[in-house]
Amino acid sequence: MNKTIPEVIKKIMDEEEYNSCESFEYDGVTYYSVGCVADDGTPLPTGLPEIYTIEDGRAIGLLGDAALDLLSKLPYDEEEDE
Repeated sequence: MNKTIPEVIKKIMDEEEYNSCESFEYDGVTYYSVGCVADDGTPLPTGLPEIYTIEDGRAIGLLGDAALDLLSKLPYDEEEDE
């Protein structure tokens, strides 16, 4: 699922020079995963994931181990990988 990127997330992307954002929902909360992709759409390595959610108009970051923990809880659809 991709939604319009909120301004507070766009600001982080500009500051950190990210050019990609994917949104997803988990447990009723919308999250935004930011990163970098090449011109051909290939993801570029940026280190550990950075995921944000928004509370009261502020971006709350889940970084490093916290982001990995969240990602490990998401359902995985093998058919999407084929």
